[in-house]
Amino acid sequence: MLSSYYEQDGITIYHGDTLELLPRLPVGDLYLLDLPYGIDLKEHGRTGHDWKVKGDESQEFGHAVLSEIWDSPIIAFASPMLPWAGKWRQFLVWDKGPTVGGGGDMATCWKLSWELVQVRNTGKLNGKRDEAVMRHHVTPRDYALHPCQKPVGLLSYLICKATQPGELVMDLTCGSGSVLEAAKVSGRRAIGVEAEMKYCEIAANRLRQGVLPFAG
Repeated sequence: MLSSYYEQDGITIYHGDTLELLPRLPVGDLYLLDLPYGIDLKEHGRTGHDWKVKGDESQEFGHAVLSEIWDSPIIAFASPMLPWAGKWRQFLVWDKGPTVGGGGDMATCWKLSWELVQVRNTGKLNGKRDEAVMRHHVTPRDYALHPCQKPVGLLSYLICKATQPGELVMDLTCGSGSVLEAAKVSGRRAIGVEAEMKYCEIAANRLRQGVLPFAG
């Protein structure tokens, strides 16, 4: 029997290797993923921490995960410089705002203040037809728990557009638990998998704080 690290209110965290655990997990209604981009990201000092993203030396891990769930509904964050390969139905843009961003030589390159979001196999979207540029501005403080932390508001938006209440959202590298919190806020169930114990605890502590369910 698969043992969970955390389980409460329809949200479950498993500590372990994603590729080993994936065959034992239920099939999700949406895979909302922030896999290591393969850009060898290093962040130094901007939030008072020195970060190194595990597994980000290549896209090998990310493509291995995607190949296992390729026929499922997927929304995956990606680097504009190194998108995920294969046939995707749509590409969205997350505009992060003017106070964050990097990439390239500061003297000769525009600041990269947006991220790519790749979409495949999703069905009819809920609500009105929105533009493909999502403006959720962040500051360096929004990365206090993880170097790749995503805003809960943005994640909740994606979840609510692509799933129905009560459906199952999967995050196969859940980090500090932003997708799990967004699913809980949005009235969805969620499963997260995380290889690093410290992030399992951070995510569990966030969920224990008792976020309110989505009211809209």
